[in-house]
Amino acid sequence: MQRKEAHVGTVPLSRPRVRSSEKKGKKAMKLHSLAANPMGTSMTDDTQSDSVTASETFEKWGLRGYRSRISWTRGDWKVVKRDTPAKANLDRNSTVLSFCVITFSFSFSFLFFSFFFFFWREPPSCMEEKWIKHYSSRQKILLVGEGDFSFSACLATAFGSATNMVATSLDSKDALFKKYRSKRSYQKHLQELENRGCLVLHEVDAKNMNQHPILKSMKFDIIIYNFPHAGHFRVSEGNKFVILLHKKLLKAFFENAREMLNEGGEVHVAHRDDHPYKKWKLEEVGSEAGLCLKEKVVFSKSDYPGYNNVRGGLIRSSQTFPLKECFTFKFCLGHKIQISIS
Repeated sequence: MQRKEAHVGTVPLSRPRVRSSEKKGKKAMKLHSLAANPMGTSMTDDTQSDSVTASETFEKWGLRGYRSRISWTRGDWKVVKRDTPAKANLDRNSTVLSFCVITFSFSFSFLFFSFFFFFWREPPSCMEEKWIKHYSSRQKILLVGEGDFSFSACLATAFGSATNMVATSLDSKDALFKKYRSKRSYQKHLQELENRGCLVLHEVDAKNMNQHPILKSMKFDIIIYNFPHAGHFRVSEGNKFVILLHKKLLKAFFENAREMLNEGGEVHVAHRDDHPYKKWKLEEVGSEAGLCLKEKVVFSKSDYPGYNNVRGGLIRSSQTFPLKECFTFKFCLGHKIQISIS
């Protein structure tokens, strides 16, 4: 007798080796055959193909996980094999993995944007603008090279809110503790900034701050660097090598700050203008970095209540230093303009 040809993808019921699961499947198919054709009438090729789902019966006979369907094709029952248990498990694992990846992506995006808008949101337009000397609560302000964060805390207290500020330090948290452990005021300053919504970043180098993972996407109206210093050495401040190190630091800072300014923004550097600090030639270094000196105003410590100027580095750290002829040098983008000294 010539064997009947089955559809592509179908598996005949008759096989050389009959497994126990297939025996149960045959019993299930017989039950469906009786249910579908109780009168025992024959079905011809002209009869429209019909399909009967066998999942419930297969589960009854212990074939759970073997998803199949029984169909009448060319006068004989065929089992159209859909998914074996192994393939079903593989598909299930792939689905779970895809779901986990999508969930993680959405969660990461949500946390990133929540962090960004929480710490760097625009000050409400209805908020009363508050000023302290040159700085306003509506300006986006970046503070570079903070020591004990006393200057940042002073601005935050004056504004009432520090959501418009980012305060950075070259030191790590551990280094801050070692430097200022005799003066625990820095902890109070950090707590004040945190309570008022300031974003505080540690281990930010002024020479490459525009590559920082958080700062590189930000723009500022004011960038402040008070009394920049390349470190203390066992030689005098008038040493040519030391002066060269200070000038290199300033040039790298100016180049980074230029890339982080909003249109019309300014870079403020508080600096002593007496010997030997005058040899740093601040205006010349700023010009080489693409900035021009807009204004030079006297810096007075009394204008900033609570500010404490302290040394950085590892030699005599946390000690104050004398402020003699100090000025705030205001640099901006553009061509050289008339300088006013007040």
